[in-house]
Amino acid sequence: MESKEDIKRLFRLYLAGRTNPLQEKLLFRHLHAGTLSEKELDELANEQWVKEPAPRLEGNRAAQGLDKLWDRIGHSEPVRKRRYGLLKYAAVALLFVTVGLSWYSYQLGQQESKTEKLVQLVTKSTLPGEKKKVVLPDSSIVYLGGGSTLSWPNQFAEGPYRNIFLEGEAFFEVKRDTLRPFTVRSGNLQTRVLGTSFNVYSYPSDNQSSVLVKSGKVEVSELSKDSTRQLSVLTSGMELTYQRDHGTYAVNKERTEDADSWAHNRFVFRDEPMENILRKLERYYNIQFMWQGDPGLDCPFNATFDKKSIKEVMDELQIMSGGKLHYRVSGDNDKITLWGGVCR
Repeated sequence: MESKEDIKRLFRLYLAGRTNPLQEKLLFRHLHAGTLSEKELDELANEQWVKEPAPRLEGNRAAQGLDKLWDRIGHSEPVRKRRYGLLKYAAVALLFVTVGLSWYSYQLGQQESKTEKLVQLVTKSTLPGEKKKVVLPDSSIVYLGGGSTLSWPNQFAEGPYRNIFLEGEAFFEVKRDTLRPFTVRSGNLQTRVLGTSFNVYSYPSDNQSSVLVKSGKVEVSELSKDSTRQLSVLTSGMELTYQRDHGTYAVNKERTEDADSWAHNRFVFRDEPMENILRKLERYYNIQFMWQGDPGLDCPFNATFDKKSIKEVMDELQIMSGGKLHYRVSGDNDKITLWGGVCR
């Protein structure tokens, strides 16, 4: 059963326009049931509106879209009227786009058979620095990395695919089923397999995503609004890195043991800019880096940290920088202030 925090997380994703149809169906079922209070909905909406300001959206079309949203949730007329004054916020524009798609999916869902209605969406999330092992209905195993969200149906109904949705990082050990390929959707990428083990890295806040295969074979494609473009077929030891802003990608050969190293507290970085390394360390160790001055972080480094504390990691980074990097740990050992050069 989903917790209230899970539903809040789904609502945030919905406001940002990043939910899939299964997530939207689950979300609106809970909203209609009153899982979140009006005050909580207000706070979440205001949080998103303040976070992502953008151009105005005015007029009857906006009001009609908002009517549809609150009709679905089941709020009264006075509540809707109070919302109209907030249409200037950009998040509302995102709502109008997703409301139309979600409402259409909802109407289709009303025509499902009794068997199909038994299928519900399950969502698991992790905090930064946290890892979870998840067993899927087909006995496939997923190791979910820190700050990540995984969604899947509570049962894989008869059909051509086993569809999974990921935001963040996860290592998959997929049970082979030649009749139903296993598909992971993560941002703009879709990874399809029959039975294999592989790692997917795809955080919404990062420009670069990647798929690294440990065993077997996977097909990686780019998803767009109107089409699907196959990028590459990867076999054991191959990694595809994808740049979200340009839609470009590269395929490299990597060591297969690196694919799930993070799941065993072994962090491997190969020719990665220091900026990327620090961002990943923040998620792995649940810490926050703060800079004094301009560090210069664009130079690449090779590093392996095997079951080391964050202090040991920082000591090694200091050596790698030639003694130019300095740091101070503060708070409850969860904030690290950095100063000095890194690439200069």
